[in-house]
Amino acid sequence: MLRTLTQVCGALLLFGTLQATPDFLGDRGTLSLSAAERVVFLGITGEYKEMPAEHLVTYLSEEKDLEFVGKSIRAMGDPNRRVFAVRTDDAKKLVKTVKAPLKKKGFKAYQLQATVVTPLKQDARAMRTAQRTVEAEKKVWTMWGTRRTPSIWVFHEPKLSGKQVEGMFRKTDAKVAFYHQEFEFSTTEGADYDALTTAAKEKLDAIKVAVREEKLVLDLYLRELDNMLLLENTNGTKHFLCPNIVESFLDTSAAASLNWAVTLENEGFPFVD
Repeated sequence: MLRTLTQVCGALLLFGTLQATPDFLGDRGTLSLSAAERVVFLGITGEYKEMPAEHLVTYLSEEKDLEFVGKSIRAMGDPNRRVFAVRTDDAKKLVKTVKAPLKKKGFKAYQLQATVVTPLKQDARAMRTAQRTVEAEKKVWTMWGTRRTPSIWVFHEPKLSGKQVEGMFRKTDAKVAFYHQEFEFSTTEGADYDALTTAAKEKLDAIKVAVREEKLVLDLYLRELDNMLLLENTNGTKHFLCPNIVESFLDTSAAASLNWAVTLENEGFPFVD
């Protein structure tokens, strides 16, 4: 499922194969989608006192050749729960792949989703209390945020919907709304933007769809995200996360054969921040 996200910035595109432009300002850049990889959120529970998270990552990397992204996120109220970002082409297969080696070490894995919310009023104390209250729901694994942005990433099991996540916050003093952010998608090969705009409104979880300066501008909600696209700059020194509109949208349209790039601002994203 695709949901919302990011603020966009204008940046220059290279042509042909649409190699990523290393023209970044802070955490903003234009990157090719052709080399994008999928990242899924894997919840792993077990005795981390017996086997620290970094040792578990090393073990799974060597045992199953997994590629982890960034640092894991620990649950606030349960030290035995952590969320990891893992590169994979098949999320369901990943859980099955790690089941046996994790069982040997006393751990168990779950595929998770991410839903992002933002406070409707600035009240840090109320927000901290609300986060503890919401995380008390067993299907909520943990949350992540940064002082630089107001968004709160909630990692939860698929049985819990984004609407239910927002509803739990609304029962506290910290009222929230679903977070949404702009992304700009562009190609140098002449896309039918009118057709894409119509299709995007039907298929994507977007608050706004528009065309601006020959770019498809999608203001997307970030909720119930099964996976995201992992992008990196030319030197491989900076990673970016982007909603995966390729599988659900671009690859299902006449634009599937085109080379696309995305312009985005990636500040305030877990695992790459």
